[in-house]
Amino acid sequence: MMIHLIRTLRGARRDRLVAFLGRPRSQRDPADVAWVRDRMVEVGSVDVARAYARQLAAAAVREAEDAFGAAPPSPHRDFLLALPAYMVERDR
Repeated sequence: MMIHLIRTLRGARRDRLVAFLGRPRSQRDPADVAWVRDRMVEVGSVDVARAYARQLAAAAVREAEDAFGAAPPSPHRDFLLALPAYMVERDR
């Protein structure tokens, strides 16, 4: 998300982000952290990361289906196949 944000912001907003990233964590103000988070939402960085995570989860399910293809259906198998989507779609 941060790489997408850096590539997307321009001018003073990009300068503000670079300055923020250059400060030690102990010197980062909560308002600045909120500003960065808000820019990530605004420019679509969060959406890009979510879409990528969904692609990775789908690939993981395909690999698991291949790996467990010969295994009989079971609640354990179903759990493992549902886990990637759950991790991506959960709220927290």
